[in-house]
Amino acid sequence: MGVRSLTKQECLDLLASVPIGRVALTLNALPIIFPVNYTLIGDSAVFGAMSGSTLSKAADGAVTAFQADSYDPENRTGWTVLAIGRALHIRDAETLVRLELVEKLPEPWAIGESAERYFQIDLSGVSGHRIV
Repeated sequence: MGVRSLTKQECLDLLASVPIGRVALTLNALPIIFPVNYTLIGDSAVFGAMSGSTLSKAADGAVTAFQADSYDPENRTGWTVLAIGRALHIRDAETLVRLELVEKLPEPWAIGESAERYFQIDLSGVSGHRIV
């Protein structure tokens, strides 16, 4: 077994294969991590949040780390992908309509809830590793 670095395209392909990742940012100068369901759209991870939520307040314009992974404990294999970028609130209604029509926006975890704000994180600086 060993660890192998992933190419950018491999990272994006793997991110497209799982629905849940983590957004890490700071709140009152302390680190905080939010699990989010997301959709990969091009080189961006798009996730939703409720207006007024801690995630929504902390994410808008913040430099974030975005991470997703998968692990098979039986075979001791897996992968992890990490990107650092700014979380930008998608304010343009036309963009949201286009994303909804062209791509499937992520559904909130809680049944009966709906995201009121969507954010995107540019993943151009993505890196990752695979345990083989």
